Amino acid sequence: MPELNRFLPGTKVSHWAAKVIAARPGPLAVYGGYWAGGGSIDVIDKIAFSDDTRATLDATLSGNSDSAAGCANSRVAGYVGGGNEASRTDRIDKISFPGDGRSTLTATLNEARWALTAFASVQGGFWCMGNSANDNDAVDMLIFATETNVGMSCTMSTARYHVAGMADAERRGYVGGGYSAVTDTVRYLQFVNWSTSTLGTGLSAARANMAGMGNKGVAGYFCGGWTGSNVGTVDKYAFPDETRTTLGTGLSSGYNGPGACADDAVAGYVGGGDSFTGIDKFAFSNDSRSTLSATLSVSSYAPASFAHTAGL
Repeated sequence: MPELNRFLPGTKVSHWAAKVIAARPGPLAVYGGYWAGGGSIDVIDKIAFSDDTRATLDATLSGNSDSAAGCANSRVAGYVGGGNEASRTDRIDKISFPGDGRSTLTATLNEARWALTAFASVQGGFWCMGNSANDNDAVDMLIFATETNVGMSCTMSTARYHVAGMADAERRGYVGGGYSAVTDTVRYLQFVNWSTSTLGTGLSAARANMAGMGNKGVAGYFCGGWTGSNVGTVDKYAFPDETRTTLGTGLSSGYNGPGACADDAVAGYVGGGDSFTGIDKFAFSNDSRSTLSATLSVSSYAPASFAHTAGL
């Protein structure tokens, strides 16, 4: 503690500074969910959680990213990694909160790939699986504190792509469904020791091209997807026991390749996908579904989605 005090201002200096230094206010936080890229576009749409209106950011992704993945350090920034342009990319773009400016990190994915998924813990974001030259089972970690990206020694054990991810941010991240052959398997990453395993209860049906979202400490959801045709199914996994139920009210339509994000403890949003711009909202209090009057500015197959919240 004495060493730390060397770097802290003394009481008199603090009083003097408070009188003569006025903080310059930054942009106000507008909490919301983001849909970035997908289907070879660079557009970023944002749904404001306060009133469910949609705005299209002035900022765009640094490339036309098809099937990238998104995660967020909820109060600080969202990140979009990977995707396919003229070829697979390892780039990571950063959307800074609250100003929504875009920059590109020096750090890159451990391997260029698309059709991956992402989720976040309190320490970092995780990029999982996808397709590079071949399908893979890799897990990378973007360490939020330093914005460095590392390839992890653990893997998801089975190589798949067009997978979906969600997390219980202080405990586990989950990856569901996907190709090579369409599967109902759900794998998880344990945040306490970086071990991976398979849930005893898989999806209600094998499917790929889903979206995932999590309500921290309560439940996670895998939404929509493709089984050979578009589906509107929503599977819910209760935290922490990971029991699965299928919501009686699914999506308003079959969504193939949507994006999803969550307003902590309030609602989850699922929207976009192949030739679709609609957005469904699920109230976390009772899982009831409504459909927003706002729509995405453009249909986006497999966009990267994330949220800016006041949470972790």
